[in-house]
Amino acid sequence: MLLPDAFKGIKQIGVIGWGSQGPAQAQNLRDSLADAKSNIIVQVYVVIRNSNSAEIAAEENGCDHKI
Repeated sequence: MLLPDAFKGIKQIGVIGWGSQGPAQAQNLRDSLADAKSNIIVQVYVVIRNSNSAEIAAEENGCDHKI
């Protein structure tokens, strides 16, 4: 399989932000790695704000996230 070979030795992947492309890329990567039976963690990083819709959206879409 190409995906496990491409990410050989990688334990965690960080997606910075949750703007226009972050959701699709993070979810696609997470789902593709799960389908490949990989144990790589996909982590989303968002900026703290008073009303952080990006953090809420990441959480609602089932992505682990850090602030």
